[in-house]
Amino acid sequence: MNYFLAIAGLVFGSTGLFTFILAMIQRHDHREELRDGMAQKLDALSVALSELSERFEESQATAKRIRILRFSYDITHGAHYDKELFDQTNHDIDEYTEYCRTHEKYVNNRARHAIENINRTYAERFMDSDMTQENE
Repeated sequence: MNYFLAIAGLVFGSTGLFTFILAMIQRHDHREELRDGMAQKLDALSVALSELSERFEESQATAKRIRILRFSYDITHGAHYDKELFDQTNHDIDEYTEYCRTHEKYVNNRARHAIENINRTYAERFMDSDMTQENE
């Protein structure tokens, strides 16, 4: 009888141990699947964030170009702006031209004449001390 209990304990004990080991392996595999799934989702999110960032930067460059074109139009039609607004527009010009230089696929040189007009007008007014103190 003791022999029978010993064999039964060995068989059922081994099965219990085998079941436990199998459960641990399956749990480990499940964790790896979860980690892999999370990694894939994070990679996709990273790509989407990069694309969104690129579109935002392009939108910012386009907004700067629009401000440059509008400023050039205004001074061509007689508007007299103060030095601070010229400085802000020159800052927009610097950032716009840098974006164009570093992004070859962006449609460039659409504000070339406007930028030349602004720079020429700024130099003329600066030399003549014709910068008004307030926006008109």
